[in-house]
Amino acid sequence: MANKIEMLAFYQQNQLDRPSQLFDTLSDCFYFAKNLKGQFVYANQLFLEHFQFNHLTQILGKTDLDILPKSIGEKIQQDDQHIMQTGQAIANIVELIPGNSSKMRWHVTTKSPLINRLGETVGIEGITRDLSLADKQLEPYSQFKDTVGYIQQNFSENIDIGILAKQLHMSISTFERQFKARFACSPSQFIKKTRIAAACKLLREGQNISLTATQCGFCDQSYFTKEFKSLMGLTPKQFQKSLEVTTHKIDFIK
Repeated sequence: MANKIEMLAFYQQNQLDRPSQLFDTLSDCFYFAKNLKGQFVYANQLFLEHFQFNHLTQILGKTDLDILPKSIGEKIQQDDQHIMQTGQAIANIVELIPGNSSKMRWHVTTKSPLINRLGETVGIEGITRDLSLADKQLEPYSQFKDTVGYIQQNFSENIDIGILAKQLHMSISTFERQFKARFACSPSQFIKKTRIAAACKLLREGQNISLTATQCGFCDQSYFTKEFKSLMGLTPKQFQKSLEVTTHKIDFIK
């Protein structure tokens, strides 16, 4: 309990907002924060599980040397000191760190100074991505990687769902069911969303609505307008007008 009080005191005394609860929803990334002494003042749930801690209070006040081999811990502390002294972040540090089974696993870390509301560096915070966990998260989607790539490359043409299913050696019904289970929409809906996303880009660039409809695979402007409004809540014309209003506001502010 005392450690938790110390953690709260750290954030209060240094005029910092406590870390968002969203960090505990990360499934392949560790989030951590340390004070100027290199002691942990916060770690997300995945970090705790990885290093076999049951509660946040068990990591508070510890340093990297307490949880990692000396050679790795010392290198991390050197990086941390450099960040705190220079005020510059370090991105994409590739590290081999032992997992909870003692097996070395690849991690990519990005760290930056922990800065309070007065602009003072009071510690360090970072995100570490466990690449093996990331692969596991992406594994259910990898089967459809080529399918998604094909749709993104050929959305302006007529795409036959039957051919997409055949490429994966599936029946159409199985293909549609498995695709929807992974992407929360049917293949046809995904194609439509891809076309609308491309249309938004062209409309932002000032292209006229009729040509945009044709280039994005819609049979005519009327159908394009209907589908665009269904997904975006605005007609293509209203969408372009909303962009004009935003641009005028920015110019006014300048």
